[in-house]
Amino acid sequence: MTVAISIHNVPEGTAISIPLNSLGVANWKLVWWAIFSSLPQPIGAVLAFGFV
Repeated sequence: MTVAISIHNVPEGTAISIPLNSLGVANWKLVWWAIFSSLPQPIGAVLAFGFV
């Protein structure tokens, strides 16, 4: 499951980075936006694990 989520995050981060790149956002900011957009997933996984 962890590998599947990790693989899923690659196109998700790319989908976030491409429009920001076209707006002229710096590359280091693109990395942080991609990471920031993925933060809810592990938080939600921990919460879901607690309820199951």
